[in-house]
Amino acid sequence: EPGELRRQLIAFARRCADAHGEAVVDDARDLALDGAAEACVARQFVLLGYRAALKRRRESLLTPQARQRELTSLRLPLTRFEAEVIELESRDAAQEALFCVREDGMTMEEVATEGRYPFKILSFLQEDIPDDLQQKFLSVTAGEVLEPLTRGDAFELYRITSKTEPQPDDAALHERIDGILLFRHFSELAARHIEPRLHVATASEE
Repeated sequence: EPGELRRQLIAFARRCADAHGEAVVDDARDLALDGAAEACVARQFVLLGYRAALKRRRESLLTPQARQRELTSLRLPLTRFEAEVIELESRDAAQEALFCVREDGMTMEEVATEGRYPFKILSFLQEDIPDDLQQKFLSVTAGEVLEPLTRGDAFELYRITSKTEPQPDDAALHERIDGILLFRHFSELAARHIEPRLHVATASEE
């Protein structure tokens, strides 16, 4: 993109020249600057070069194939759940609420209202679930009610209303995947090329 780079440099050169009270000549063949404006444009040239290099590196990393591989690995942790939740003070109360939903056909909200229990609707990802409960949520399907879960001194009853795997056209997901790919790449570069040095003070220096 030499033409675009030249256009950006000429525009920036004019701003540098104005800022330093100098003249700029662009005869479509050369770019003439004097003094501080020349140094200003030189710095911008380096900056634009870095930006162009970074853009090329991003394009080489963020390919459809790389994004699809990452999406596949994130399918389970980024599965989204919608759930109705009742908070209960004891296991007996939780078991009774579970029976009312499963056997009597009451809705979660009806049970909560009748028993005056706190009721809420939650949206969360699989990766947000505590490790010891991951398998319980992985095996559940939409519409099912989980066995009561302990929460400190209380209990919670979950009914899963929807369970959705990450969608390829999700813009937020694309942004997250791109961030993961770039972070991994530059972390690997840093690990290979940057040598950490830790200075340990000796007794004579203390």
